Order: sequence, then structure tokens, then C-alpha cells
Amino acid sequence: REKADPYRRTLDSKLLKFAFQPTDNHRFSVMADLYKQTSKGHDFSYTLKPNTQFRTYDEEELRHTNDKVERKNFAFTYENFTTTPLWDTLKITYSQQKITTLARTDDYC
Repeated sequence: REKADPYRRTLDSKLLKFAFQPTDNHRFSVMADLYKQTSKGHDFSYTLKPNTQFRTYDEEELRHTNDKVERKNFAFTYENFTTTPLWDTLKITYSQQKITTLARTDDYC
């Protein structure tokens, strides 16, 4: 094949971060990372038949895809900027992430 398979891709991504620094040496941060992607299209490369401008094929022997990926990541961070003999700065982060993936393929033979 001379060209790529036709796909329609959508992407939605949001990153939210809020930080609070009560003193010069302490900082608290809360973060949310939300990501969603969908991909729908036709896998013509699996048909092993050339599609030209003079001949196209019906819905027979086509493969349709519908893929989705969703990620949610939430985190909390504490930073301490007080210099000690053990460290210059201290940063502790707790994060929880969930990734959901769905891949669907429909074959029409």
C-alpha cells in the first residue's frame, strides 16, 4: 500500500496542579493528570488487496478498529527546602494512577 490506513483520532488531556507554600521552607502540591484517547478506523492493510481510484471493495473483508485509552493520575507532594547534613532539599510524592485500555476489532468477512 502506498498510503496509510484511514483513522480518526481524538485526544483530550488535562493537567491541573495547585501548590501552597505556607513558609519559605515548606510546599504542598496537589496534581491531577487526566488523559483520554480514542482511535477509530479501517485496517485496509490486512485485506491484501490494492485499493485504487478505479476499484474499491465493499464492506466484505474489511477490518474496523475502535480503541480507547483512559488514564487518571492523582498525586500529592510535600517539599522541604531546609538544608541539613543529609540533604539539600527533601521531596516526598504519593501518586495513584489507573490506566484503562480497550481495543476492539470487528472483522467483516
